[in-house]
Amino acid sequence: MTAAWKRTLALLALGAAGCGTNSGLETTPTYTPLVPAQRTPAPTAGSPLALKPEPIQTPRPFRREEIQGNTWVIADWNPRSVYQIPVAPLEPTILLLPAGESLTSGIVGSSDDLSVHAGATGQRATVALMPNCAPPGSKRFGADAAKPLVPCMSRNLQAAVITDGGVYTLQLQVHDWRGMPVVEINHAPPARTEQRAAQAPAAVGEREPLSVKTKSEPPAPWMPTDVWADAEKMVVAFAAPPPTLPEVFAGKKGEQTVSYQVLETDNGLYLVTNRRVTEAELRLGEEVVRIGGNDRSKARDKD
Repeated sequence: MTAAWKRTLALLALGAAGCGTNSGLETTPTYTPLVPAQRTPAPTAGSPLALKPEPIQTPRPFRREEIQGNTWVIADWNPRSVYQIPVAPLEPTILLLPAGESLTSGIVGSSDDLSVHAGATGQRATVALMPNCAPPGSKRFGADAAKPLVPCMSRNLQAAVITDGGVYTLQLQVHDWRGMPVVEINHAPPARTEQRAAQAPAAVGEREPLSVKTKSEPPAPWMPTDVWADAEKMVVAFAAPPPTLPEVFAGKKGEQTVSYQVLETDNGLYLVTNRRVTEAELRLGEEVVRIGGNDRSKARDKD
């Protein structure tokens, strides 16, 4: 094991401490292939298959108040931003991905200029990104250095990390001496309503009850009391607020994240999704609750 990757394991331990988690587990690095970015040919004028322009992504540097020790803590990741991370040649930068998410494919980016390792620490998947090239005009690793490096294709390397919870777009800014050791990525919990609602959510049209069962052992102590869907949404009802709001993943295996609003009344708390969902999972750490549709809702979704 090289000295650089020994430093990687040490940084993983520091990153786990920075996010306040003491898992007691050793980091297990594994290899994840780096997939070169593919260019899509520009569609011809008037083509019926012309792609719609993607939303503009805004560059997002770190802010001083977000730095905790050696870690950049991103409290609420914004998918419309490209996060600019300072990195240094031969120095790993560790990404701590949101708790509960898993890598689903290789990391897309500048494959000739980056070394990539994937692993895990506690409940977080990790990705170590290390530039193996020097920034253009480098004074530390340039042609006159004792151990020169090949110049990077660009001072700003592009990368995208793909998980079952979303895509994290990064711009790695290669500096000669100093990089960001650890970047912790989080999602802020949904905002609760400031005032209690007078009544529970009402169904639009037909109200379809959905089944609920636990997938984890021991069973989750925060099981919903009622789950139903109508033509516009799914509603998950709790008799009392759970200790922490769970994440909602739609699909038979919980493949897609779903956003929701929180509605509180005198009789309970409700999670209201922004679209119709009849199969989903609620996840809170290692506790998982499965939501399934009945035969009538499945037949309606096929139509």
